[in-house]
Amino acid sequence: MKKCPFCGADIEKSARFCLYCMQSLTEKEQILPHKKKKPKYKMILAATVIPLLMLAFVWSNSQIALGNGTPSDIFAKSAHTPAAVVTEKYIDSSCTQTGSYDEVVYCSECQEEISRTHNTIEKKPHNYSQKVTTAEYLKAKATNAEAAVYYYSCICGDKGTTTFTSGSVLEHTHNFNQKNTDSIYQKSPATCTDLAVYYYSCICGDKGLSTFTSGDLSEHVYDQRNMAIEYRISQATETSPAVYYYSCICGDKGTTTFTSGGVLGHTHTFDQKNTATEYLKSPATCTELAVYYYSCTCAEKGSTTFTSGTVTPHAFGDWIVDTVATCAQTGTRHHTCTICQTSVSETYSDPNAHSYSTAWTADDTYHWHACSKCNSITGKEAHLIDDSGRCSLCGHQTTASKNGIVYMVSKDGTYAEVIDYTSSASSVVIADEYEGVPVTKIGSSAFQEKNITSIYIPNSVTSIGDWAFQQCRNLTSVTMGNGVKSINPGAFYGCTSLTSITIPDSITRIASDTFAACTSLTSITIPKNITSIGDCAFQDCTNLTSVTIVNGVTSIGNYAFYGCTGLTSLTIPNSVRDIGIEAFRECTGLTSIIISDGITSIHSGAFYGCTSLTSITIPDSITRIASDTFAGCTSLISITIPKNITSIGDHAFCSCTSLTSITIPDGVTSIDINTFAGCTSLTSVTIPDGVTSIGYGAFSDCTSLTSINYCGSDEQWQAINKGTDWDKNTGMYFITYNYKG
Repeated sequence: MKKCPFCGADIEKSARFCLYCMQSLTEKEQILPHKKKKPKYKMILAATVIPLLMLAFVWSNSQIALGNGTPSDIFAKSAHTPAAVVTEKYIDSSCTQTGSYDEVVYCSECQEEISRTHNTIEKKPHNYSQKVTTAEYLKAKATNAEAAVYYYSCICGDKGTTTFTSGSVLEHTHNFNQKNTDSIYQKSPATCTDLAVYYYSCICGDKGLSTFTSGDLSEHVYDQRNMAIEYRISQATETSPAVYYYSCICGDKGTTTFTSGGVLGHTHTFDQKNTATEYLKSPATCTELAVYYYSCTCAEKGSTTFTSGTVTPHAFGDWIVDTVATCAQTGTRHHTCTICQTSVSETYSDPNAHSYSTAWTADDTYHWHACSKCNSITGKEAHLIDDSGRCSLCGHQTTASKNGIVYMVSKDGTYAEVIDYTSSASSVVIADEYEGVPVTKIGSSAFQEKNITSIYIPNSVTSIGDWAFQQCRNLTSVTMGNGVKSINPGAFYGCTSLTSITIPDSITRIASDTFAACTSLTSITIPKNITSIGDCAFQDCTNLTSVTIVNGVTSIGNYAFYGCTGLTSLTIPNSVRDIGIEAFRECTGLTSIIISDGITSIHSGAFYGCTSLTSITIPDSITRIASDTFAGCTSLISITIPKNITSIGDHAFCSCTSLTSITIPDGVTSIDINTFAGCTSLTSVTIPDGVTSIGYGAFSDCTSLTSINYCGSDEQWQAINKGTDWDKNTGMYFITYNYKG
């Protein structure tokens, strides 16, 4: 017998819980033997138990008489009565080890153990709150400027990622000998007469009192309207005010001029709408146009005003989120203009809201991580197949052939595809059949950056995937079967040793980047069935000297031959309708181009920087010369602009330094900004009377321009809306009005 530690009752030594107070007794509770109960309790117990036993005996005999079995059978039918679950063997977890405990159920009648379940407790997370300043936690030693930096640690000793400082900076004596030109040490900035001045500093970063100079003088800024006699060019007359040179604040005289004062004996009439800065009263806002003062023809500023220009964009503040975006749906947000309080709302997505699994999902070609909340995936890429045919990154098993070519049979079992190459052999022969089915595809990036020199592609192959041979820098020989119907983008990109290739007639399109950066490629014949040349198809093929474009090609893509510096001549057939953006840009060896009459559009920058091109004839089928089309063609001497041209884009002939004359056809109504800027050899230009606007800097820096032949009257010329500095730094040109040719 032992005593219950809770109620003091006598209980059996083997009891797991007290029958009197029903409290659980754990293994750790050691109960010492105690005195027996007083006799009166025994008498009470006997008085209770004996009648119960007699009743049980009578009942059992009655059951036997009724044929319900023997006494042992009858009492055996009594089942255990489970007591409440109790916890035993509890061991708490820590950040270095797991814990455990047992959940035990005993019979409330006989105290026999009915069930026992062992449970584990997960490790607790590290608590990086310990400031330990021993060497293993040191991130950075103390310097003259900063105290030592340590990583916080856990009580178990594990090192965290956050840091704290401890101790003091190292003692040192300031030595101001550092020439540091950061802005915090600047005493005064550079001007056009004095260098920038800086304070010497100490190695610890403290600033001293002595100074040094550094850098260069700044450029002169000629913005001073100084009307001293030494800046005057001409005095006021009865028809014009006095003219002065702008000057720098240092006194240096510039080359640009301004007028001041009125004409002699002149009565001001303030009816001129001049939008120069000196007449600005208030700038444009998001709600109001800019306000200017009317001026007189003598340049004197009046007191009445007019508005001009357009309103400025709104000054919106930061976005305010109304509905937070998740990976499965967009959110909403708005921001407000700080000037006019206009509010704009929009929907937005949050690419960081996905919950991507760390485990790989894979098929026979790719592996990726999937979002557990939606159908989004990330990190999708082709398997990295090892010699055993297993992906070295995700572990997915494919099948590798004996010669290192990794094939994959399609899911429907009708064809096989080359997906990787694992051998070190430089000569590769692709089989026309694998496991009883034809090999019809070379997969995306299958041979990317492999050290191969030759490849044989059988007739069974019908398609070559994206970037299939990208940057196979030693590849010199490609034998391609007649069955190939498609070569996808970038297939031979960067094959720098490839000198020539025969494209089969079964190909109908050269995709984007197909042969880009093949720097050893010298010639190419476009097959007869090709209808289009894709973007960047031959970009940076610097040794390409000959290209034959067959009749049947209808479009040449953007940047198709950009940077083909070895290309000297080119014939574009009648079938071509469209030449893309910067298609032949910086083909610096190109001297001759024949463009057929079938062309309908030449896009911006198509021949930009073709510095050896001396002449070109634009067909009558073209109605617009796009921006930058012939910019930087420094050898271009003459050009005939077709009669059907209606507009000439900005910078179209910018920096054509050998161009001497130009006749703009009658259909043109506007000359855009910087169209002929920097044409330093241009001496004459003919402008039709249909032109209504000449853009900013259209003829700026045409330093040889001496003659403008205008087909309209003086009044029409004055009515043309001319941008500022449209003729800046040109020569002293003479305008001929009503020019008839």
